[in-house]
Amino acid sequence: MSIILTQQTVQTNYTPLKVLGNGTFGVVYKARSNKDRQIVAMKKVSQKRKYKNQELEMMKLIKHRNVVKLLNHFITKKKSGKTKYLTLVLEYIPKTIGQLTYSYTLESKSIPLILVKVYLYQILRAIATIHRLGICHRDIKPQNLLIIPKTGELRVCDFGSAKRLEKGVKNHFYICSRFYRAPELLFSSTNYTNKIDLWAIGCVFGEMLINRPLFPGQSGVKQLVKIIQLMGTPTQEEIKAMNPNYSNFNLPQIKRKPWHKILQNDLDQNAIDLISKLLQYNPNKRIDPLEACAHPFFDELRDPNTLLPNNQPLPELFDFDSDELNSVDMETRKNLIPSHIIKPQNLKKNNY
Repeated sequence: MSIILTQQTVQTNYTPLKVLGNGTFGVVYKARSNKDRQIVAMKKVSQKRKYKNQELEMMKLIKHRNVVKLLNHFITKKKSGKTKYLTLVLEYIPKTIGQLTYSYTLESKSIPLILVKVYLYQILRAIATIHRLGICHRDIKPQNLLIIPKTGELRVCDFGSAKRLEKGVKNHFYICSRFYRAPELLFSSTNYTNKIDLWAIGCVFGEMLINRPLFPGQSGVKQLVKIIQLMGTPTQEEIKAMNPNYSNFNLPQIKRKPWHKILQNDLDQNAIDLISKLLQYNPNKRIDPLEACAHPFFDELRDPNTLLPNNQPLPELFDFDSDELNSVDMETRKNLIPSHIIKPQNLKKNNY
């Protein structure tokens, strides 16, 4: 049960420092705890009557090193009026994948491939846990991927659009930021699965490789056109897999472009193989997140001698708990855990 505080009490506990973002969802700002001087992020949203805040419920449930931590939460009420506001107090991490990409773009440089691997791997680990809990994030994008450049750590944030998807229950297809919106959503599917997150991760992967969005459409229709221009026209079978109720197959017939022409010509073949397994029209053919973590593209991370570009050690990547490992087969487990790390059968469940 959330405690209802007055705005004055909140200001006594926290000092707002800077607005980080605002929109129809509410406002996010940087603040300082007056108790321990810790810098935090605070997300304030309107609390509607009779509705539980799904974001709060999900953040209480998800505990993983690659998901932003919920530190506190409370409800405030104005002295006048009945409007209540829910505030989530979160760990503050100042940089995002979007800002990282932009900084390298300004210098006309590519993000070092080792950083792409480190960050992508952690996104996949986070999503594996989120999906295992039955939750679909529904808004994976560079701005919702927080990073600590010095240590190479990453956190997935913003569960404002997240939802538990139930089989047979229809969902809004107007979801996810456009550049990262899976094609089944563009085909108006209301029975999509958490595989839409895997498509979005593939888009983020490609963006980190070329410093710009793969599919920068300016509307839903133009977004689909951008996808088809690169990936070719989906077959009728692929369209049926995205939306069985879709009947208009009058699409321009375009051949797909080879990935080595879309991305860097000298890019590692393993990178091309992995992105092609994430960006599949048929949602059922998209690679599962932990299977992706076991992909050879990430073998460099499993080398004990690998360092970050700043010569710092890699962040913790292999502390899988039993719940994580139980979701994959033995062969995938063997590929996930490097030989220099403790064996899977000796792992104990961790609490982060």
